[in-house]
Amino acid sequence: MPRVPAGAHTGFIVASFPPPPVLTNAEATMISSSLPAAESLARYELRFQSLFHTGRGLTFPCDRQGEVDWDAMTEGARASFLRAQGGVGREYASPAIRLSDVH
Repeated sequence: MPRVPAGAHTGFIVASFPPPPVLTNAEATMISSSLPAAESLARYELRFQSLFHTGRGLTFPCDRQGEVDWDAMTEGARASFLRAQGGVGREYASPAIRLSDVH
């Protein structure tokens, strides 16, 4: 399945919620190494935080390296990803890899 690197575009709009902590690579590796492979993919998200609206941003399911599965995304999610990626530095912060709150 083709993957899109963290620097590329996709998306779901996320309502205002307090953001979960951003993990360092070492923390993400420790957590994901204790999880089965299929579960670890579903537990990470790539988040483009809004620069102007606290708690708002766009998130996309990804693996622990921040790669999204372009083929699994809907057309709307792809458009949102491309919009977020193009808006980095103007509308969105650089994307961050986080553990997902969705189980």
